[in-house]
Amino acid sequence: MKNLKIFLVFILIFLCVAGCVKKEKEEKKDIALLEDEVILENIKYKLDQDENDYGIKYKIASNFRKTTLSNAVNYFSEDINENPYFVIRIFHYKNKSIDYAINDAIESYDKKEDIKINNLDYTIVHFSNNNQDINIYFHKHENDVYAFVFTSRIDLSRLEDIFLKSISYE
Repeated sequence: MKNLKIFLVFILIFLCVAGCVKKEKEEKKDIALLEDEVILENIKYKLDQDENDYGIKYKIASNFRKTTLSNAVNYFSEDINENPYFVIRIFHYKNKSIDYAINDAIESYDKKEDIKINNLDYTIVHFSNNNQDINIYFHKHENDVYAFVFTSRIDLSRLEDIFLKSISYE
């Protein structure tokens, strides 16, 4: 009986250690996303699909849903409860300034700053609308301005970074 108790204790210790190692490996697996991947709302997006519009090239995820309007290209997330939970929009302003594009895009904002991404200058503005955070990145390339709009109720900072780093101007 005593040997059985000792054996059971060793089995329990082994299972606990094995479970911790397995959990640690699973956590590392979740953290070890590739540089072109992001998980949002338990949905994985891998930005590895080539796309081009308005004379620029960039990467999107195969599970984005694209719509094109006369003045914008839109990429919607997968649906949760029959609705997308984020959208990326691209606008193109021919022969315009960044100030013109900002004034055309929004009436007011709570934050504005200049940043560099892949050695390219961007002006980012932030505001909230209907409990959604909106970040718009403006970039002047030659005579044109490009605006990249990220709208969601969740933090899209990793997605924004991956998407913006994938852009190349032709």
